[in-house]
Amino acid sequence: MGFDKRSQKIILYGTLALLLILCFSFGYISIRKTSFTGAIEIDFISGNPAGSSSFNAVAYSVRGFPIPMAGIENKFRLTEKFRSYSSISVEIPKEEFDSTLSIKIKYRTKEFAYTYKEIKCWVKKQNGGIISLKLPDEISNLTGFSDKMISMVYLAISSIYWSGLYRYLSAGMILLIVLAGGMWLRYYLKKRKQPANSDGNPIKPSLAQTLSKWLLVLVFSFIIISHLILMGFSVIVSTTGPVLISAFFFLIIFLVNFLFKKKPSLRKNILLLFIVLYACILITEIGLRLSGITSTYMEKRTGYYQSPFKTQETGWCHIWPSGKPHYLTTPEYNFIRLTNSLGLSDKEFSPDKAPGEYRIIGIGDSFTEGDGADQDSTWLKFLERSLKKQMPGSKLTFYNAGVCGSDPFFEYVLLRDKLLKYKPDLVIAAFNDEASDILIRGGMERFLPDGTCTYKKPPAWEKFYAYSHIFRLIIHNLLHYDYSFIAPGANKKEEEKAIRLFAGSTTMFETLARENNFNLLIVIHPNKNEVNSHRYVYLDRIVKACNDQHINCLDLLVYYNTIEKMDRSNSSAYFWKYDGHHNAKGYAAFARGVEQKLREMGIVK
Repeated sequence: MGFDKRSQKIILYGTLALLLILCFSFGYISIRKTSFTGAIEIDFISGNPAGSSSFNAVAYSVRGFPIPMAGIENKFRLTEKFRSYSSISVEIPKEEFDSTLSIKIKYRTKEFAYTYKEIKCWVKKQNGGIISLKLPDEISNLTGFSDKMISMVYLAISSIYWSGLYRYLSAGMILLIVLAGGMWLRYYLKKRKQPANSDGNPIKPSLAQTLSKWLLVLVFSFIIISHLILMGFSVIVSTTGPVLISAFFFLIIFLVNFLFKKKPSLRKNILLLFIVLYACILITEIGLRLSGITSTYMEKRTGYYQSPFKTQETGWCHIWPSGKPHYLTTPEYNFIRLTNSLGLSDKEFSPDKAPGEYRIIGIGDSFTEGDGADQDSTWLKFLERSLKKQMPGSKLTFYNAGVCGSDPFFEYVLLRDKLLKYKPDLVIAAFNDEASDILIRGGMERFLPDGTCTYKKPPAWEKFYAYSHIFRLIIHNLLHYDYSFIAPGANKKEEEKAIRLFAGSTTMFETLARENNFNLLIVIHPNKNEVNSHRYVYLDRIVKACNDQHINCLDLLVYYNTIEKMDRSNSSAYFWKYDGHHNAKGYAAFARGVEQKLREMGIVK
């Protein structure tokens, strides 16, 4: 038994009122709890600089979750522009809490400086040897109502995304479209079957049917417009393809209705043909996306398509934005990094070198930056701790110049143009499958005289590749293009050229080392599949090129298989299952291999 019109209205308006009350309550609670929004910097100044590494600062979300602030030495920062925080707690060791302590805070457009006498008034609690402080109200009072409103919207959107709720909302939106379309189709068919009621008047749609019609129009319009806006910013999300396919077929259906209005029989057959075609294409497209078999690595990692042909660099160096945090995030892990003024994930590099100091710079891509592990668990950090423990009297300094997505040519230019001034005694360059990047980026010709970079031009059909997974299936499985978009017949030649360029880059590093009087070690490290199969795809040729030129080279595949006893039975303990980067255990093994090679070179006694 159905509801009458009065009951329908009560249910509809009651549901809307409940949703409004829930939204208002969420907004009111969020605004009430918000004390800080956006960027804030906290700098500790201590009379005992060696103890500053024990300082800490933690922000708390409006839901009470702790958010460790990214910090290097005694500087802590939050840089997300719209994020909201209920409070910020400063943690200081009891032995450092003395009259030499002062704190500088930068928030909004103002800077504050506090002495020990003022800081004593902030004490919130003392837990063992740690004193917790709460920032004063004069700082949080700078947060305006409009700032809180913007951060509330940001909180809602980010909560939907990071919790994975957007998947259920997307499914709910699709369900709404189907239900609304079904109700209107039911009314339309009923109207055609019974063009008039007993009074001779046309059948009028019910309130629910009318609302369903407009809900269908509004929801779909919102989806189309939001995706067009994202496309304007060159962001292609996982739903862009299905939405564009739907928009295209809806336009076709509209045109068929308009052009064949006076030929109902022909119109009906054409519409049936297009509807069946649309359903088949849409189901196949969604199935491919859900399976992930045609998704790129970056789509699996970030959720949207990123063209490998699009340059991200503002100059010749492939680095991160300086002084800002970035997140190394996949469905398996999430780690934060804070960059220094060079745009590298490490502390500030000092150009002043102390007498007897021995400087080691590690340079490479994501494996050197430490993607897949915390900042204190990169292979360079494991190596640093081990060598300093074994050589307590030595003055060893380690700098990490690894950057995700880099390659030998970017690393060579970074070393040549930015890092030589720090006077390294040893440079450890870590390489893996770099030829795939060189295929698209080229070698030194990518660096233009005007100080910018350019990659090879993408094929004209890359836009279709970005939008449609069915198109990708055709490109790779029927037309046999490889994943660097190289046509069959030309891929072997191009791959060979990329490998030769890769091998040639080792000579460039060796020449730079000889001219600037520093030791060079090139590390060739395998991926998980190569560890399992006990052989490289082509990296053995790079090892041979190094050996032929008498360049110090470490073949980590040999070390992993023979010394660490790493193989198919246990490799998953050293690599992330789906992403393929090392975890902390894998980076520790990496460091042990490098240390053994340094002993062979006579650098480690």
